[in-house]
Amino acid sequence: EQHGDALEDDGLLIILLVGETGQQGHGGDLRGEGRGFQLRLQAKDQLPVEFKPLINDEIWSVGANYLLNTSTTLLDIYPYFHHAHGTLDKTYEFHSQILGNSRKIITYLPPSYHQNTHKSYPVLFMNDGHNLFEAEGSYAGRHWDIATTMDRLCNQGKVAETIIVGVVPVDRTHEYLPTKARTPFGIAGGGAEKYVQFLLKELKPYISGRYRASVAPGSLGIAGSSYGGLISLYAWLAHPDEFALCGAFSPSVYFDNRIFFRMLENDEKQRLVQSKLYVDSGSPNDGLGIIGEFNNLAVNKVSNGWMSFPQYTYVVGEGHTHSEECWALRAPDALTFLLKDHARHH
Repeated sequence: EQHGDALEDDGLLIILLVGETGQQGHGGDLRGEGRGFQLRLQAKDQLPVEFKPLINDEIWSVGANYLLNTSTTLLDIYPYFHHAHGTLDKTYEFHSQILGNSRKIITYLPPSYHQNTHKSYPVLFMNDGHNLFEAEGSYAGRHWDIATTMDRLCNQGKVAETIIVGVVPVDRTHEYLPTKARTPFGIAGGGAEKYVQFLLKELKPYISGRYRASVAPGSLGIAGSSYGGLISLYAWLAHPDEFALCGAFSPSVYFDNRIFFRMLENDEKQRLVQSKLYVDSGSPNDGLGIIGEFNNLAVNKVSNGWMSFPQYTYVVGEGHTHSEECWALRAPDALTFLLKDHARHH
């Protein structure tokens, strides 16, 4: 038995969840529906307004204020109040029939996951999953500390809460490279498409069944660094109907005589309206020259209507090397760009 009372103060709309369901509040009507509430604003000239849920006049929801503006007709929010940290599920290995092997999957669940059980979440697959969350098992004991980064960004309201799926490679060069070609490790590659099919046809349904993962269009992304950035670009370019978001950290676009330049130049596929592409490099010795050329090609494509500029960004990390430490430094801005929470005020 709860009702909402909406109070206005200099454009700020404060929602109090107290008492019985359905009582008229100041400036709006907050009605209980199941285990949720629906605020019907009698707004007229009130928009835009900011608001933030409050329990028992004591506990504010975590994160920035929510924003209701003139372009919003319906805003679904899932506030959380008691958990500032997400959790890691690292207890299982996943067997792929497509690839004929098994690998460890490490999954980050955002802070509200166990509190707000009606909410579903977008999913970001991240390659080289052993380097994301903790030193044990990571390359040279260095990792991105993605869980801490996501906790901070979620609690600041900078990103939409997202399930991060860290996919640990089995045969990295084979899985991440689309063609068989010369690499610093010899002739390798050619397994990228099968790896992407594993992600889409096996791992994605499994994640949707195990967790409350969103199946809405535009709710799936992929990211990685170096060869992991390359397979992310490949998946995003080859399957635009599936992957809306791509984060390519220092992607190895020199591979196979610049095959990815040709893939990008020839790409005419229709993209989801939510599509975003993030590309970066270090400077001066992290592929800055060739990744800069790739950026120039992408900018030219964007200028000719391939995407809009707000959906594409290229970042240079000054003094950054080709390393887990430097990718970790650039990760907060990359995640903020890819996963921005448009329901929050910034």
